[in-house]
Amino acid sequence: MKKQTELYKKMAGQPYKEVPQELINAEDAVNKKKRDIELMKIRKVSDVEVSQALAELGRLEYAYRELMRKWEAKT
Repeated sequence: MKKQTELYKKMAGQPYKEVPQELINAEDAVNKKKRDIELMKIRKVSDVEVSQALAELGRLEYAYRELMRKWEAKT
């Protein structure tokens, strides 16, 4: 999502920053884990497995926020 915003700024002639692939990959991983958890709930997977997936989602979101924070600080 951030990449699209920055591309829009670039096309509009506004100042923009290149979005690193690492940040894009982290966002994709978070979104994939969220979809996986939804599927797990639909399939009525055990609460233990869903809890483990939620814990992994938390780690992925934290890593994504840290990458985002570092990227935004490079202004």
